[in-house]
Amino acid sequence: LDTSSSGTLTSSGGATTTLTGCSVAVNSSHSTAMRLTGGATFTTDCASIIGGITGSDQLITTCANPQANSLPVVDPYKDFAEPTSTGCDFTNYSASNETLSPGTYCKGINFSGSVTLNSGVYFIDAGTFKINSGATVTSASGGVTVFLTQQDSGPKYADVSINGGATVDMSAQTSGDYAGLLFYQDDDTPLSPPSTHTINGGASIDLTGALYFPNGNVNYTGGAETGSGSCMQIVAQTVSFSSDAKMNINCSGSGMSSLEVLDTVGLVE
Repeated sequence: LDTSSSGTLTSSGGATTTLTGCSVAVNSSHSTAMRLTGGATFTTDCASIIGGITGSDQLITTCANPQANSLPVVDPYKDFAEPTSTGCDFTNYSASNETLSPGTYCKGINFSGSVTLNSGVYFIDAGTFKINSGATVTSASGGVTVFLTQQDSGPKYADVSINGGATVDMSAQTSGDYAGLLFYQDDDTPLSPPSTHTINGGASIDLTGALYFPNGNVNYTGGAETGSGSCMQIVAQTVSFSSDAKMNINCSGSGMSSLEVLDTVGLVE
């Protein structure tokens, strides 16, 4: 979503990114809006870039031509009404070998062991939604929405960290106001200092739904791998893939809203 910076979408350090049934749009007008360096390869149905591409020979598309100097794509979730909560149900919560219920988790959740999330909306009021090495986190049938905010617990807005060796299998809610939204960042989150959301270090990730960080940056790094069964959208200020990160995304037939980037740019319902 960043409209002016260099490298708003980057892939480096040997990262291999494969998007099946998906396309990429970069709204930055910078001459190096998309940067592919260090032997990284990026395979996608098509790519629409307002500005320019560095390393265009490392961009592999199934459409006739990646589109530089394209039109911007509208933020597909900007008009969603954000959920509300009252008070803290838990503070500085550590979850391990248990089943959690929706509620307001002030100053974050720290995951270890095996944890199941019952269906519903989880408010993370400041702190970090942190899945540690060796943890296994799954969502129950019906799915979840994790809303990242800062209401009363300060000093910073909530963020996401999925660390080395974690196993994560989470899906967005399948019905209701937030169907399709898995992680949803409060749009009041300031751009500066930037919030950064990380998936790294050999994590095994199956995420189904939208990762929506309108004022945040996503770093996908360190051998993190997303399985072929995932259907995931990432909408963020910037997105970076590095260090042999792998995303084998297949949204074909998923029914989710998607970008169709051919001669023009638009959203398909």
